[in-house]
Amino acid sequence: MKKTTGIESPNVKGQGFFKSSLLALLVLVFAILSSCTKNLDDFGPQLEGEDTAIPTNKRVIVINEGNFMFGNGSISVIDSQTEEVAQAVFKVKNGFPLGDVPQSILMRDSLAYIVVNNSGKIEVVRSDDFSSVKTITGFTSPRHLTVVNESGSIGWVTDLYANKIWKVDLTNGKIIGNIPSKGWSENILSWRDKVLVLNKKDSVINVFDAASEQLIQSIGMAEKIVDFKLWNANSLMVMSPSGIFSLNLNTLTLTENVKFSPFRTPSRMAVDTVLNMVYFLDKDVYKYNSAVQKVIQATNGSNFYGLEASAATGEIFVTDAKDYVQPGEVLKYSSDFSDSVIFKVGVNPQFVVVE
Repeated sequence: MKKTTGIESPNVKGQGFFKSSLLALLVLVFAILSSCTKNLDDFGPQLEGEDTAIPTNKRVIVINEGNFMFGNGSISVIDSQTEEVAQAVFKVKNGFPLGDVPQSILMRDSLAYIVVNNSGKIEVVRSDDFSSVKTITGFTSPRHLTVVNESGSIGWVTDLYANKIWKVDLTNGKIIGNIPSKGWSENILSWRDKVLVLNKKDSVINVFDAASEQLIQSIGMAEKIVDFKLWNANSLMVMSPSGIFSLNLNTLTLTENVKFSPFRTPSRMAVDTVLNMVYFLDKDVYKYNSAVQKVIQATNGSNFYGLEASAATGEIFVTDAKDYVQPGEVLKYSSDFSDSVIFKVGVNPQFVVVE
């Protein structure tokens, strides 16, 4: 962890015989490595902080995807008070790796539900120390989870490839049904008696009745919908390459807030509902209130990947995946971007929860 001042990010700057011999050497090296370790996440850079105590309050939880097919996904937990980082908390606590490409996490009551995309599972852990409670399996390529009933016993899970939304009994840890949804389903949000799902393939927000599980309405746009976030009790902020829109959840109507000209290529959005600020990634970091303004310039070697804002403190958290191989970083900025702190985390950090 290190501190910086200002709004700029840190500057992370005989051919056949030969081929056969090289292939044989690679096979031999892989065989030797495989005999020495059971988990691919034992390879690559190892971070300090695996013996750091897991903070239990005022934390920032970071989901690190790891590398596809390497099974080296992990969770880093930043202590907002001491600014120490506990690394690989799931593996350290449970003695086995989290899995291949953790995608998101839902914190609810005393439990946390970690959706692990390429492993096709949800790891359920105690939210205070990340000790394993149960594993829910049977998914194709799960993305995000929401709870759809008041008791918290039923969840819906979106999926990249399954052409369905999974219905899960969270108490018993079993898949109990599905709701047809053709194509890639991503963001999911439960709002009163409705469930809103972003269908990336068709670029629509599908609105379902939670009780009957029937599709009520599909809200489409000419350009692809990139992201949506709850803005207040009755509306969403919706982002597309053409601009930022508000979706009235009572009337299910869209209103354009700002038009991008020319179109942008945004990848992630975060909102601060106290300061009435929208942040988004488009290589650099931008904010929008009454106008769009660039606030953080990505420097050479930086690859901004994840984004979150704290309504409690106004702080903004940006993840930097760097070269997608070495450990990434989380950059914490003050609300006025006058100061920042940099935390080293796992490989490919992309999903952040601020408690």
